[in-house]
Amino acid sequence: MKKITTLFFVSLAILSSSIAQEEPAKQKEKKYDQYIGVQLNQMINQIFNLKSDNSNLSPYILNYGINRKSDGWGLNVGIAYVYEDDEEISETEIVNTVNNDFSIRVGVEQKVMWGEKWLASLGIDFLYANLDQDKNITGNPTGVPVLDTRTTSNSYGMGPRGTLHYRLGQRVLIGTEASFYYTVHNEKITVIDYTTGVTTRDEPKNKRLVFLSPIVLSLTVQF
Repeated sequence: MKKITTLFFVSLAILSSSIAQEEPAKQKEKKYDQYIGVQLNQMINQIFNLKSDNSNLSPYILNYGINRKSDGWGLNVGIAYVYEDDEEISETEIVNTVNNDFSIRVGVEQKVMWGEKWLASLGIDFLYANLDQDKNITGNPTGVPVLDTRTTSNSYGMGPRGTLHYRLGQRVLIGTEASFYYTVHNEKITVIDYTTGVTTRDEPKNKRLVFLSPIVLSLTVQF
């Protein structure tokens, strides 16, 4: 299986560049703090192609926040994109599955320092996600198309999120988060049977409450 997450490499490049920067001798008084964070759980799983259940993990691989220094209020954006290309070959058929998975959240939050080392935040997020899957079955060894299933899923929602980070250095933090989201999920499935024809169906809307426990680990750089 081939799995590509471009955001991982972009995130790592940003973090490496940020950590390597030297502090200027004199800094102008800042009005805002900025934060760039990378989720480590899914990054490790995907880089090393580890198979694990990610259903209880936040999907947002790259996070950016900007907060006022005066009161800690600000905006936070989380984003993720995963491309998967999976091929299974048996004696009678070849099954190729391609997934394009995109997720984004935008939220308002307030960050508060607890002592000198701990940074906490509480906010509310608005979510959107899209998954396009194309599953194609062909005969083996004939190569004749048999079945093509195309699934398009969209979901949206909102809910509260809290984070807690520990300061490892002047600008580097490690932390976790928990969230409780209400989501609405829509799905459309098109089946192309090369023998009987094309059928399309819309699945019933799926509404649910999703709790993501604080088991994610993120590395964050503060500017």
